[in-house]
Amino acid sequence: MWKEVTKADYISDYKIKLIFNDGVSKIFDFADLVERYDVFKPLKNKDIFKAFSITDTLEWNNGCIDIAPEYLYEHGFIL
Repeated sequence: MWKEVTKADYISDYKIKLIFNDGVSKIFDFADLVERYDVFKPLKNKDIFKAFSITDTLEWNNGCIDIAPEYLYEHGFIL
């Protein structure tokens, strides 16, 4: 089954609760990505980080920054 984010809620710090199209809920912590990869550096600003939108995944800045939903699914923590 193709993974898609259907709902997302900011929790705290760089953590977001995600619900996927198969009903699985996970928490993903972006702290490591924000520090490690240049593409995610703008998300260090919490106001920008909190301003995500949901397509089939999470994106910021009108799609300038996004992340594969499969990555979120594979590396998120199950609730």
